[in-house]
Amino acid sequence: GWNQRWKEAKLVTFYDPSGRYQHTAATTGNHKVLGRIMRREAAKLRLDKADRKYSVSDGAQWISRQYSRQLPMLDAMILDYYHLRDHAIVCSKSLFGEGTARAKQWRKGFCRTMLRSGPLEALTELAVQIKRHRGHKRRALQSLHGYVARHTQMLDYPRYLAEGFQIGSGPTESQCKGLTERLKGRGRRWNSNAVDAHLALSCLQSNYGQWKAYWPKASMP
Repeated sequence: GWNQRWKEAKLVTFYDPSGRYQHTAATTGNHKVLGRIMRREAAKLRLDKADRKYSVSDGAQWISRQYSRQLPMLDAMILDYYHLRDHAIVCSKSLFGEGTARAKQWRKGFCRTMLRSGPLEALTELAVQIKRHRGHKRRALQSLHGYVARHTQMLDYPRYLAEGFQIGSGPTESQCKGLTERLKGRGRRWNSNAVDAHLALSCLQSNYGQWKAYWPKASMP
């Protein structure tokens, strides 16, 4: 921004299983502001009337808290599989070295256990491996064990997959990149008010059918 301070935008994206119909809202406000926006937009979309409704997000605690408070109608809160996979990759590098075949094999085995058997079996296997290692390898395993243990309720992938739930947050990640594309770049300067105005327009343009529906009804200055 113009004052050289980091400005973070938070967003929430609602979408159908096909990803064709998307509805995004964004703000530079804090987690409480996004929580209120989340509840407001869910009410507009009548999310409570949907046959299936669940969230897919990373493991940040503030996100889970806002979902619990603002969207209590959710059937499940799912940890994005690719965030979990990234943690497994970090652990595998510590165990066997970056880019090695053994590291790749270990990571695939861990992720396969998570998808087929769930977090409890994965935690059991990690606990056994922790006892077998020392130093930085043990610390890497303990870190992954702690991450899985903290998010156990969001990691029932066997059930999610059996019920046809998505376990990746692709559409949301895409919006994170697309909505802020014009804001980033060499020599670009924005103040906070301008960022929020830009985000509002970008959301309007990306949301299904809203751009054409809005402008004919917008009042002119």
